[in-house]
Amino acid sequence: MMQIFVNIIITSCFYLSLSLASFLAYSTEKYFNIVYAGIIVASIYFTHLFKNILEFNFFISSILSIVLSIIINTLIILFIFQKMKIRRIQPFSFLIASLGIYIILIGLIGYFFGYESIFLSLDKKVSSYSFFNSNISLVQSTSIISSIILFIIICLLYYKTTIGTKIRAISSNPNLSLNFGINSNRISLTVNVIAAFIFSFTGILIGLDTGATPNIGFELVLYGIIVMIISGMGKLRYLVCSSLLLATVQHLAAYFIDTKWMQVIAYVVLILFLVWKPLGFSGKQLKKIEI
Repeated sequence: MMQIFVNIIITSCFYLSLSLASFLAYSTEKYFNIVYAGIIVASIYFTHLFKNILEFNFFISSILSIVLSIIINTLIILFIFQKMKIRRIQPFSFLIASLGIYIILIGLIGYFFGYESIFLSLDKKVSSYSFFNSNISLVQSTSIISSIILFIIICLLYYKTTIGTKIRAISSNPNLSLNFGINSNRISLTVNVIAAFIFSFTGILIGLDTGATPNIGFELVLYGIIVMIISGMGKLRYLVCSSLLLATVQHLAAYFIDTKWMQVIAYVVLILFLVWKPLGFSGKQLKKIEI
């Protein structure tokens, strides 16, 4: 049972990072951007390219991969989504467009790299640590620590800085914030850069931990969105509760039923919250979509 507890903590930390990025992106955009699923996959496969094919060391490979992924996401935001905003395209169209761009990205990744599973590895083989009849790898312990650090940084950014105040203003009312001289496009671009970094960084850690296929990004982004929804989009701290809940239910289902039920259980939890507790942990209603 101790190993189950450790697995729950590891998974919840991954979910927390994913939901943090989803929370930030949604707070200014007010639509679920599926492009980030492609950004996750791109970061993993770029790392594979730089390390295993071009033979760079892992640290350089991961940095280059994250930078490239952020650049790709930024170009998409600038030349597609911000152009759509200028033309006042309906909000639902942004979701459809992001899904189309994601499919294109995955098609390109599959064409150049293939659709087989890949496994990222560090420069040196590192054994796992054992304690209390459970095992945890260096990657997993790094994921836990980095998730906590990311959470603290994002909380400080969101609640204690000028840019955080602007993000909250745009999230509350983008039209009114414009009257106060807040450049929503600039803030939105900044937020998307931060979100792309978190998604890319988390994607590389997951690629190190479990490996990846071109389709893994969609599942990971959905987990981040599920955690964000059941948190209620209130305070950031509710993301911690949601991440722990989802990870706990999934791993208990895997232990008592089968691992194949982990994905199913995630959507069962989502549906139960939408029906019985639609405002999530925070009890705060989601803002209506505004462009």
